[in-house]
This record gives sequence, structure tokens and C-alpha cells, in this order.
Amino acid sequence: MLGRAFLFPVAPAIFGLTAAVSAPSAARADCAAPFLSFNIDADPTLRVEQETTSVCRNVFASTEFTVYENLQVLSKPRNGVLIRPDALTVVYEPAKGFKGKDEYAIRVCGKRVRKSGCAKITYDTTVR
Repeated sequence: MLGRAFLFPVAPAIFGLTAAVSAPSAARADCAAPFLSFNIDADPTLRVEQETTSVCRNVFASTEFTVYENLQVLSKPRNGVLIRPDALTVVYEPAKGFKGKDEYAIRVCGKRVRKSGCAKITYDTTVR
């Protein structure tokens, strides 16, 4: 079984990559991205395209086979900010009035059964 990362919108209605409950917020829930599944112990480098009109919440929820241990921001977006509500969540919020493409990268580490590893994930974000 592969470890899974989930993308949560900020509002209670879940859209995009989902699996658990996200904290409610006044922001519109409209972040869309493909399902992200990978082997953490293979040290992958991934690129994810996501689209939003407000914010995107990237949550790394442990599964029965993969335990995520930490997340660090490798590069910040040029046209927005990253908020860290907890150790394994990063929320992208575009600058007020910004429309266009933005990018940020994170490194998430964890272990699967007996092996540990880290994944570098670059998020290409289009704000509409």
C-alpha cells in the first residue's frame, strides 16, 4: 500500500484530494488537484498542479502503512503566503488580488513499515 497525501479545501465541504476532516474556515472551498499517492521510502520528487480561486490546504495524513513525521517548506510562493496550522499541513493563500501562476515546494518525511524516506513536492498553483 502506498502512503497518501491529501489536499483539503479550507471549508467543511471536501473537494479535490480528500480523506479526513478539515478545519472549517470562511474561505471558499475550491482547491482542485489530482489525487497524490507515492512511496515515501522511494524518496520521490513530485510535481502537482492545483487550481484555486482562494486557498489550497495540503495535508499529509498518516495511514496504516505510512506515518508522516515532518514537513518543511523548501521554497515559498512569490505571490502568496504559506500558513502552517499544524506540523503536517501547509495552506497556500494567494496575495489579495493576485491571479495567475504561483509555485512552492515542500519536503515531507516519514516511514513505511521498516523504511524511512522523504519526498520533495513542488506545487504549481493557478489562481483564477
